[in-house]
Amino acid sequence: MNAESIAEYVTKLGTENRESREKIEQLTKLLMQANDERVDALEELNGFRDKKR
Repeated sequence: MNAESIAEYVTKLGTENRESREKIEQLTKLLMQANDERVDALEELNGFRDKKR
């Protein structure tokens, strides 16, 4: 490999790394949102249960 090919390869890896980090951040946000929705749903169910008692 010559220096230019190595530089292109390193640049490509940097770009892919940045894209991967962005995807991880997006997935983390989605997971946190899903967890919050689950907690809200469970709290609502508990409220219905408490009203029946």
